Amino acid sequence: MAIRCGRCARPYFVDVAIKEAGFTLATSPNISAPLLAWESSVRLLTGNGPQAIDQQTAKLRTILTNTPAYQQQVVEQVTVAVPANRRFMS
Repeated sequence: MAIRCGRCARPYFVDVAIKEAGFTLATSPNISAPLLAWESSVRLLTGNGPQAIDQQTAKLRTILTNTPAYQQQVVEQVTVAVPANRRFMS
């Protein structure tokens, strides 16, 4: 069906923009297989659709648990969880 309106949105393909920005586009012969891409130089995590959500979640968890902020939060939670009269002094 053709739309004869000059105000219609033009198609935009993300893969074209990625290539134009100088990045390599990761592709898979099986388009329904999950594919994850992490570009650490710009801290960009992306996938090829809903089928990659589980992989994205796992990668995000890994990235975030390695941050200093998360490590500090873990230390604070452990400190709060141990009652003051049970803390070991060295």
